[in-house]
Amino acid sequence: MATEINDPWESIDPPTVTNQFGAIRVDPDLLWNFFWVLGTDKNRGLILSYDASSISEIDLPILQGIEVATLPPTKEDEPVTLLLKLLDSDQREIFYRLCIDLIEVTRDASTEGEAVSSVIGRAWKWHYLLRGGRDGKLTVEGQKGLIGELLVLERVLLANIAPADAVQCWTGPVGAPKDFEIGKIGLESKARRGMSSQFVTINSEFQLDETSVDTLYLCISDLNPTPTNTTGAFTVTDVCKRVGDTISSADPGAIIRFENLLSASGFSWADDYAGETFVEGTHRAYLISEGFPRIIPSSFQSGVSRVRYAVNLVDCEPFATTYEEIEKSVRSIGNAD
Repeated sequence: MATEINDPWESIDPPTVTNQFGAIRVDPDLLWNFFWVLGTDKNRGLILSYDASSISEIDLPILQGIEVATLPPTKEDEPVTLLLKLLDSDQREIFYRLCIDLIEVTRDASTEGEAVSSVIGRAWKWHYLLRGGRDGKLTVEGQKGLIGELLVLERVLLANIAPADAVQCWTGPVGAPKDFEIGKIGLESKARRGMSSQFVTINSEFQLDETSVDTLYLCISDLNPTPTNTTGAFTVTDVCKRVGDTISSADPGAIIRFENLLSASGFSWADDYAGETFVEGTHRAYLISEGFPRIIPSSFQSGVSRVRYAVNLVDCEPFATTYEEIEKSVRSIGNAD
């Protein structure tokens, strides 16, 4: 049986056409249409194809390092595709176990709708399991990183596109290479202490690689720790609440995904951050293009990965842009939709 193979993706040839999959059926004896898939990016995945009429709208969980999405049919008679795609190849074994668990939970389902519901329900259990495994509250660096992303979400996306679309574009918490992807525009957010040296840390060779997007921006926020009684001081909880309130008042339906993304980021409302406050400093933005100081996959031979390095902001100045320009680009995507 195909589900007993430790790496079922090894026998799949990646497709040569973008946005297509190489696929093999998981188990011919199983009623439901599960397939092991491999994309053009060689990322491993599992799909479940089902008729749209078999189940109403579903609420997808957030899984760290795994893209979870439904792909609507391109033709009227085609099925809906539920996709789980691994974003971090080092987590192949745990991803395989997750896939097997999702497949096995459907074996007693009597209808296709019941099978899909079983998969979604079990995926949510994985979501809560993985969330519960986090090691305490966010570090100061983790708080700054989350605040930086929330400021971009609030001021660049929520101010210019629909809340549901803005939240959907926030991909950083699920382990995607870019913090935000709006159509073919990518945004990478960084937060740093303004009083520190003129460097910003880049955590992988993919963060400033624009090959998967048409335009890529780097947004940097200076966030300085400060005593709690400082005028204008705020906590990560304050920012989460403010952005959440904005989303909830404009589109209550989008708040569930926002809360799930906060959870995937390691934030919990139960944690006390009252004693860790910040004030905003300078905000900068850069257009990533040829000549920008960076390391990307094409910079080195195959086999090198997990590159972490620092960029000197002084050398980034020729690529400086404005948040107004970024917002204009984001609005152009929204208008095109």
